[in-house]
Amino acid sequence: MTRVYLIRHGETDWNRDEICMGQMDIPLNERGRRQAERTAERLAPERLDVIYSSDLSRAVETAQIIARRQPHPPEIVRRRDLRELHYGHWQGYRFEDLRERFPEAFREDAPRHADPLRFRPEGGESVQQLYERAVRAFREILAGHPGGTVAIVAHGGPIRHIVEWVLQRGAPRFRDGEAFVSFGFAVSNCGITLIQQEPEGLVIRVLNDTCHLEGL
Repeated sequence: MTRVYLIRHGETDWNRDEICMGQMDIPLNERGRRQAERTAERLAPERLDVIYSSDLSRAVETAQIIARRQPHPPEIVRRRDLRELHYGHWQGYRFEDLRERFPEAFREDAPRHADPLRFRPEGGESVQQLYERAVRAFREILAGHPGGTVAIVAHGGPIRHIVEWVLQRGAPRFRDGEAFVSFGFAVSNCGITLIQQEPEGLVIRVLNDTCHLEGL
């Protein structure tokens, strides 16, 4: 039975201030490091075989903190395809200011509304592109560790789309690898999701669990 833990990185100052980070390399803040320590404590009994991480520093540092608490610290494999969505020119602005700074993209007749899966902010990538690379990475990792226990430390976007893929496989509305963004849920900093490969298929056993962060 293969077990894959999906873990979002700890908090950054830009998370706290609601600034669009995307693929900008913003480090953890002190609260984010405490969150990662709590997560490491929570996962210490799991004996992870390997940790896959986005190559952005906020994910890598979270992965390093988790690895240090393991009885036998696992290798950390950095993967660029686990990065957050590239928001292009939107990166670095507060989310609440995007509508004012990029009014064309937020008009009712703008491509963003007509085709949200394939819309790309200038200089960035589409939700469809993020979905495809995140799911491809997850499937490669899953296939590479039959019967193992691994962790993936990434970002809200990739984690959300991996969960969507697991939930929607084989559903009539899932076709030709197209992403259907229909299942909305929070992906909290250092929230834990557990997906298991069982005889009947992939099963989500835990979804965005944050009980280990209480009191922070």
